[in-house]
Amino acid sequence: MSGKTRVNEFDQSVCEGCPHRVSGDKDTGNGVVDRLASAQTRGLEAAKGEAQYKCGLCGCPLFNLELTGLAPAACPRIHGHGGTL
Repeated sequence: MSGKTRVNEFDQSVCEGCPHRVSGDKDTGNGVVDRLASAQTRGLEAAKGEAQYKCGLCGCPLFNLELTGLAPAACPRIHGHGGTL
C-alpha cells in the first residue's frame, strides 16, 4: 500500500483522466482496503446517485482522500491536489 502525504486541499476532480483513477469495485491489489473501499463506494453511489472512484495506487476512495486532505505519496498529480505540506 502506498504511503500518504498531507496536501493543502485534495480535490478529486484533479483525478479525472488520471490513469490511476479506477472504479470503486476495481481490485487494486490492496486486499482489505479494496474490500472496504468497494463497500463504501457502493453505498455512496446509492446515496448520491453518481459513480464513485478510488485511487488505484492506494485503493482508497477518492471521497475519503478528499475528506482527510491526504494523497498517495506516489501520486503523479500531487501538485494539483495542493502540493504537500
